[in-house]
Amino acid sequence: MDYTPIHHIPLIQDDKLFKMNSDTTALMLGMKIKPHETVLDIGTNHGVLLLEASIFQPSWMVGIDINELSIEVAQKNMSLNNISNVTLLCADVTTHQFDQKFDVIISNPPFFSESTHTYSQTPSKQLAKFTSSLTTESLLLVIKKNLNPQGRAYIVFRSAALASFFMEASKQKLSITNIQGVNDNRIEHYKSCVITIEHGSSKSLVLSKPLQL
Repeated sequence: MDYTPIHHIPLIQDDKLFKMNSDTTALMLGMKIKPHETVLDIGTNHGVLLLEASIFQPSWMVGIDINELSIEVAQKNMSLNNISNVTLLCADVTTHQFDQKFDVIISNPPFFSESTHTYSQTPSKQLAKFTSSLTTESLLLVIKKNLNPQGRAYIVFRSAALASFFMEASKQKLSITNIQGVNDNRIEHYKSCVITIEHGSSKSLVLSKPLQL
């Protein structure tokens, strides 16, 4: 049995899927969820972000993943923790039609290009690793379509790719309103950051205090 790093919620993890890492923890620290809000987790994997989100008493949560095994494990984790205000969907988020918009969208999306990184040992990990399964453009289109007008999305992303993220967000008339670097003592630079995204193309950007892991 494993436990989430912030609120120590019991958690089942499957070796065929990517396990929690520093990016997961950073997103847990950076996401802001208020009571009674609705939450969408894109690429829910084990459902670990939904477990942490449940602490803030959202009215409803939805986790979606293209990988059937991820949904099976996430369902076990919801049952393990008696979380019932959640829907888990095995579907492609780029084509799925949700019946509502969400106050908060969270995602730890794929980072890597198949041309620059080796293939993972399992098909499940390969889906979660490569941007071919969810490009930045596709992710931002999903956010634009499914985020409430006054809502916000929290994404953990590689700092080295921020320029392309800004360009794609601008194309979709979305604003990056907050960036928090992830301060990991094991490395000297901010490898990742947590980005806040909102509707609109002219909102101010705040550089907040880095997240300390």
